[in-house]
Amino acid sequence: MTVDLSEFATPHKTKCKMARIIEDLDASQAEKLLSALGEPKIVPAGITRALSGWGIAVSENVVKRHRQGLCCCA
Repeated sequence: MTVDLSEFATPHKTKCKMARIIEDLDASQAEKLLSALGEPKIVPAGITRALSGWGIAVSENVVKRHRQGLCCCA
């Protein structure tokens, strides 16, 4: 017997919070953030502090998951 699990499937790919933040930034800030995300020496806490300075609240976990490709937009 097969159980229908289709109601649990994601109908389309969504973007995680980090991807939406990047999308909403101006080009200069987006470029800086993408560079920081790609630099392993910059810890997630540093990224969240910088974003907080820009008026954006995000947790370190969101940064970690996006960097590791474990978020929903990966």
